[in-house]
Formats: sequence, C-alpha cells, structure tokens
Amino acid sequence: MLDVFLGSYAAQTNANRLRWIIINFLIQGFQGGYIRFNILLFILYDYIKDAALHLEGRHNPAIIKVMGALDIPPARSGGYNYPTEPRHQVVELVRLLKTPSDVLDIGAGFGNNCIPLLEAGHRVTATETNAECVAYLRDLSAQYSGRLTVVEAPIQELPRSPDYDAVICTMVLHFLTNDEAEHAIDTMRHITRKGGYNVITNYLAGQDISPQYTWLVDPNKLPAYYKDWTIVSYEESYPFTLKRVRTARQLVRWILGRKGFKSARLIAKG
Repeated sequence: MLDVFLGSYAAQTNANRLRWIIINFLIQGFQGGYIRFNILLFILYDYIKDAALHLEGRHNPAIIKVMGALDIPPARSGGYNYPTEPRHQVVELVRLLKTPSDVLDIGAGFGNNCIPLLEAGHRVTATETNAECVAYLRDLSAQYSGRLTVVEAPIQELPRSPDYDAVICTMVLHFLTNDEAEHAIDTMRHITRKGGYNVITNYLAGQDISPQYTWLVDPNKLPAYYKDWTIVSYEESYPFTLKRVRTARQLVRWILGRKGFKSARLIAKG
C-alpha cells in the first residue's frame, strides 16, 4: 500500500504537490496513520527544500532563516553543502566583542557567520572563492551600509597586516596541505590586533573521512598553535550532540547515531 501512496504523490504535478501534502496530512491525522504521517513529514521537508532552492531569491536571509530552522542547507554549490546556522563559536564571539569591531571571515560561504556579526554592528571582510557564494555575499553587502567587504581570494592569499579584531576560519583548513594550514594559522595570528580573537574549527585526524580533506588536526594540537594566547574555549566534539540539537531533523540524526565527524573547535584571545 505504501508504494501506491508514494506513487500517488509522484504522479502529482509540481503545482498540485503542496495541496496533495496538506490533504493527506488531514486524512492521516484523522485516521491515525502513524507511518504515513511520518512519511509525509519527510515529503514536506523535501518539498520545502526543493521549492526554496528553486526560488530566485533562495539566498535571501529570510529564506535562509526558514531553511535553517528546518536544517536544510541553502545550496549544494561546488559539490559541498553550506550551513545555514552560525557556528556556536561565532555566536560566542559576538558576545565577546563588546564594541563595533573589524572581523575577517575566511571562507565565508553564504554568510552563515557573517550575518550575526553584521547584525551586531560589526564590520566584516569576507573571503571566498566559490563564484555563487561571492555573488550572494556581494548582494548581501548592499543590505549592511558598506560594513561587509567581499574579497574573492583563497586563504593562501591572506594579507599580512594586523588589521582585525577577530579572524574566523571555520571548516576551511582541512582543504589545505599541512604546510599551507600551519602558514594560514600563523598569518591569522599575525593579522589579529592585540587583545583580538581567532576562531577555528577543523576536522580531527583518526577518522574515516573523505581523502579530499588533506589537513586533519591531531587531538589537542590546535591549542598548541596558540601557546602564548589565552584559550577562551576549546573542545573536540561531534556536530550532532544532544546539547546542540535545535531542530527535529537534528534530533532524528542524534537518535539514529548519525553524529557526523568529530571536529576541533577553538576560540583564542591574543
């Protein structure tokens, strides 16, 4: 019977699919069809995802916020999913920065870390190489009165002048070689003003992870690059822990044991 049920959905035109979902939600609600009701939840999730990804304004901050609540990446661009929510270390950084500050976001993607910083009144320089991300960030800059500067450049071309109160590099270093990653961390430290912050997250070594990720940091190694700095916070954890569950989909992933890959997460103050 389930194949007939799903076949009925597949037979609908795009214009009729949302109506089909709503009608069947009502039917299953009255009939107590638990299995079908849960299947409908996943169908609705995919419908919203597909609809959002095909909207002209799919990178609009309002759409990104809705998709973030559903744990849906705003795009799979260049072969990678991009997060919609800011890293929790960046949320903590917003709390730590007491006055309007200059922040460098390396590998800014679609602005998941930029937006909370901009909304808090900070000035952000975002570097990115993905053309679709760059186009979105440039559109986004118009909404924040010139406080977002977009630089289309790889991490290997970072400036060497100490112009920033904070430098963010979340889930970028693993694309580099060992020498490139260590040089990038050294540059991040160098371009940060005294009393400023570095925020880094990166996959840990010792996991069965894609070979395209070429620099995996050893356990407890990341703080060693900041021996003469104050370690504000450091942890090695999975992205889907119960403490970090914010959506129903994340809860399902946690219950099923799909914790993702373990990462090192650091905030350091110079």
